[in-house]
Formats: sequence, C-alpha cells, structure tokens
Amino acid sequence: MKKKAFKKFISLLLVFTFMFAFTGCGGDTSTQENESETETEAAEERIIALEDGTRTFGYYSELAQLQQVPAMVTERDFFTHAELCNDSCAQICAQNTTKEEYDAYLALLKKEGFELFADSGADGINNNVYFSAFQKDGLTLYVTYHALQNMTGITAGMKENLSPNMIYSDSYTQGISEDAKNIFMIPDMALCQELGAIFKLKNGHFILIDGGVKEDYDNFFNHLFELAPEGEKPVIDAWFLTHAHSDHIGVMEVLCDKKTYADRIICNGIYYNKPTIEWMTESNSGSYDPVDLLTFMLKDENGNNTPLYRPLMGERFYFGDINIEIVASTDFVRNTDGSTDFNDTSTQFIMNVDGQKVLITGDGERGLQLCMIENFDREYFDLDIYQVPHHGYGTFRPFLKYVTIKTAVFPSRFLVESSYDEGATHYLMETASEYYYLGNDNGTLQMTFPYKTGDMEILGNDFNFYRPFDSFGNDFTHGLYIEG
Repeated sequence: MKKKAFKKFISLLLVFTFMFAFTGCGGDTSTQENESETETEAAEERIIALEDGTRTFGYYSELAQLQQVPAMVTERDFFTHAELCNDSCAQICAQNTTKEEYDAYLALLKKEGFELFADSGADGINNNVYFSAFQKDGLTLYVTYHALQNMTGITAGMKENLSPNMIYSDSYTQGISEDAKNIFMIPDMALCQELGAIFKLKNGHFILIDGGVKEDYDNFFNHLFELAPEGEKPVIDAWFLTHAHSDHIGVMEVLCDKKTYADRIICNGIYYNKPTIEWMTESNSGSYDPVDLLTFMLKDENGNNTPLYRPLMGERFYFGDINIEIVASTDFVRNTDGSTDFNDTSTQFIMNVDGQKVLITGDGERGLQLCMIENFDREYFDLDIYQVPHHGYGTFRPFLKYVTIKTAVFPSRFLVESSYDEGATHYLMETASEYYYLGNDNGTLQMTFPYKTGDMEILGNDFNFYRPFDSFGNDFTHGLYIEG
C-alpha cells in the first residue's frame, strides 16, 4: 500500500510540474504582459538624448526632473538608482568618478546651455567636497563631487530658488564698526533640551537656527529684539532649520498661527532641505511641516514673500564677514548609511567665524556623522564649538574620536549622568576643553567671537517655571555646569 501511495504521489507531482511550466512559472501571463507594456510605454516617454545627440539621464531614469539633464560621461558609466529628494527634485549619483571627470561634466553643462550660478571655488570645501549650481529653463541643477568617495551627485530641481548669498561680495562687510562683534546665543529653553539659537552678525543682522518648542516663542524673540538695533525690526538674513521635529520648529509654528507676530520681523531667507514624503510622516516627524506656510507669512527687506532655499552638502553661503559650509544633508546620508531615522534628515553645517569653527548638528544621528567622516578629512573638523546632536542621544563615539573639540554645548543633563552609545557622552566630557548645557541653574548661554575657552557668558534664567519632567520621565529640576 505504501508503494502504491508513493507512485500516486509521484504521478500527481509530475502533473503539477507540467502545469506549472505550461502556465509560465505559475504567474498570470496577462499581468506580466501588461507590466511589460507599461515598462515599454514609460521607456518611450523618456528623453534619451538632446537635439545634438548628447545622452541625457532619461536614458537611465524615468523621473521627469532628469529627462533634460545631460548624462555625465565616465569610463565606467555606472550610476546609482535615481530617486526623489523631495516633492520637486531628483538625484542620481555617478560612482568611481574622478575630479577630471567632474570638471569635464561642468564644461559639458555649459556647452548645453546651463548657466553657472555659483560654486564652492577651486578648492571646494577643504579639497574634499566640490559644489556647483546651474540653471536653465526653470531647471536648477546641483553637482557635487565627493573626492574621498570618488562620487559625483547630480540633483535636479524644478524652479528652485538659489540664494544670492552663495556669491561673495565685499558689500557684505562695508560700513561695519571696528568694535562690532559676532555674538552667538543659545536662549534658555522651556524643556532644557530643545534647540534654538541666535547668531548676531557684526552688521546688526541675524542668523537664526531652529526655534525650540512653542513655549519658547516669547523668550526666544525677546532676546532677538534686545540684540537688534533699538527701534528697528530684527533683520534675519537667514533662518536655518535643521529638521522639522516639534522641539525645533515651535517658534515657526507660532509665527504661522499669528500674522501679527510674523509682521514683527524681516526674514530674507529660510534655509531648509525638505526630505522626501516617506520621511515626512506623522510617525517620523511628530509635527507638521510649517515651512511652506511660513514663506507666505514672512516678508523680506523688499516686502516680498520670504524665499525658501534648500542647502546641500558642499554649498557655501556668505553672511557679513562669516561663511557657512554645509557638511551633511539628507540627500547624501542614505548613500552612506541607509538611514531612515527622521533625525538624520537634519542639515549640518560649519559656521566659520573669525577664524573659528562652529559645528551645528541639529539632531543628526549615526548616519549623518558617518556621512561627515566619509566625506571630509580629519583636520577639517578641528572644532572650536560643537553643538552636541540630539540632546546627547545622537553622540557617536567614532565621530568624537575623529574630531577635535574645544567647547561642547547643549546635551541634556540626564545624559551627563548616564552612559549612552558606549559612553560617548562621558568620552566627550573627558576630551573637550569645556562642556556646557542648558538647565535652570544656568539659563541662556552667550559667547562673543573670537571666543576663548572659559569666556562663556551665563546670562541667567529666563523662565519662572520649568516642566519638572520631560516626555521620558527625566527630572530637569536641577541643572549642572561642567568644565573640563
């Protein structure tokens, strides 16, 4: 009986095998034919080449933003999968490219009628990352060469604004008093952990960074008005938003709610690299994104709507006698680490002030710190001021070992008393020359440049009460100041 059953099983197996082969590996042949037709139609919609025969990136991708963009010519002709950066731009990267091929590509773009708007200069940023921005027929093209990775990133955006501050002008420094100082302030915060900072330029204008939670609005802007010339509206040359978490955009949310508040200031530009839709979810961001609305609420010096600019790694911006270099952005972090943590959408930048370097990290996690390590030589990160990322949570020990830090500011107090990421916070305390953070025993921090270790000004508390616990249950009723 067992032999008969076995023979019957083998017979049935052969029948099913024959049916499986006959039906095309078990799939729905009509579905496969439809998919094939769809792919063919999509391919036919691509612009493979320009009128002179120059191949476009449409040869490699169906994304609309890349159809009119000349493809980079390399010996290997190997490009990563093209992907959307946000709602309006797309990116494709050429691997194993040389600086000579990058230069040749810039020449090709000019030949095809793309106009160079600005670049990062002959030396780029530290001879590590080179950047150029082009425009043609409403298309904005960003080309970034990463020398340490031998990679060229090409990002195409539809009708994107390019900041005039990408171009240096002597006029930025005219009429400035010799006694004027650059001032950096981190106001006292309601939760003692969120980020909001004010940078006063020598000409009396400002650069703002993030803006804490909604409860920080009065305190944040009181400091801004006190620093502004008497009787004048504060002029914000640039408002940098690292990312759109609720403890970084609270002040912006208040401005969106009340136009009378927005009318109290002048803002010449918002700098924000908006991530893709899949990153901008409620579960990731914890907050809606107010930036698009804010560009209509705020006005620049000419009474026009405040423009939105998108900072990319490799860009350099000039304000007064300082410049800001973008050292990590969401567009490239996924090429490094494949991160999907919303904190890794933070834009990170170095402010070069009176010969000193201030690194702003937002809430950047492991992915962004790896991105900086892989794109810049160690000596570039000889830092005078280091804003510790993500309240100390994002501190990544390999990055701390890669850089030199004189003054560290802004981790939460409870991280000082705990061990995180294999003791990275404690390692920072041991290696930095000095270490500050906000707490209701301290209050607002202020430094004047050029800054010397030990010259930090503690302006005192601005809040009459504190929330005794944060959302994780950590007690913030006592703050500490630690100097190494």
